[in-house]
Amino acid sequence: MVAASLALTALVDVADAFAPALHTKVLHGKLFMAENKLTMIDDADEIAKPIAFADSTAKKNVETAIMCHVDCLATISGTDYSVGYPCDNPVDVAYVDGDDEFVPVEVDEPIMDDIFPVVQNILEGNYKDDLKLYRTPATLTLAGNLAVDDEADEDAMDDANDGESLAEMLLEFDHDGKEYCLVRPTDLMLLVAKADPNDEDGRILISDDESEEIMPILMEMLGI
Repeated sequence: MVAASLALTALVDVADAFAPALHTKVLHGKLFMAENKLTMIDDADEIAKPIAFADSTAKKNVETAIMCHVDCLATISGTDYSVGYPCDNPVDVAYVDGDDEFVPVEVDEPIMDDIFPVVQNILEGNYKDDLKLYRTPATLTLAGNLAVDDEADEDAMDDANDGESLAEMLLEFDHDGKEYCLVRPTDLMLLVAKADPNDEDGRILISDDESEEIMPILMEMLGI
């Protein structure tokens, strides 16, 4: 899955994400020519249409796909990519390590098998049917009308991130004597996928290896 999907470590500013693409640039000493292009989708109805970004390596207890809105298409080295963001609220379970840094628990980590139902029960007990948590690829997603009323919670991660607010604190809980929290990133999360050869309308999230290769180029094209 794409490296940029780690909500607490690779956050993209919404205002910068849609800068005009430059089709010829020098990157890491290499020239990438006009065949590397970025096409923005202007049709609001097309953007609003949910598209499944599937994870071909999805592990047990993890959903096979995450629903996304696609607002731009990129062609890099002759391969077409869809660039979008989750339809529902991306959220992370995190804990504070010995250096007072917030560390996200990845969706496919074994400990998430135990933590996920705990968070589900807390949300169900407090919000009933208003919110639904999904263990989707790349990030957990929270469906429903989510509002954070306590302004202090919005800045809860400032001290752990040099004063820069990266996420809103949604709830805190204890599991096996360790404190965890559920947080929502404040910046847009970008996900990247390729066409599914077995499904004309489907998309498959790029692998970690492919992410390392194309993400620097894509970020340069986006002006990030």
